[in-house]
Amino acid sequence: MIELAPERDYFPGYAPGPTLAHEVSHSVYAAWTPDAGFEQGQQAFRTRSQQEQAESLSLRLYGPFHEATGPFVDYRLGDEELFAAVFTSRIIEPTAARRNAPQAVDRIEEIVTATVPTLFDKNNLDS
Repeated sequence: MIELAPERDYFPGYAPGPTLAHEVSHSVYAAWTPDAGFEQGQQAFRTRSQQEQAESLSLRLYGPFHEATGPFVDYRLGDEELFAAVFTSRIIEPTAARRNAPQAVDRIEEIVTATVPTLFDKNNLDS
């Protein structure tokens, strides 16, 4: 189940559209895992710069990273959650995403193109 909250006091990433994009990104990420024939143990972000840019987009969408205890400490810094943040930003604000995190967006587009070749196809936008 995907819950889309209508509250307006949240950071932009918690609005209904970004929430839906975020949840779709998990399906794309799952399709890119070793079970789908891709390399075992790979990370979405290959360089420190890509990783830092992904963290920056996550902060932009969802606000500060909160310290916590227990099993969910820093879960937003995990590979799949950072993938989701960059994917979401690429969907809802493609120009700003590319301006703020060009290397991370390029990497997400590379992964998406390998996994779902027509998802970001510009020709689909003209239909």
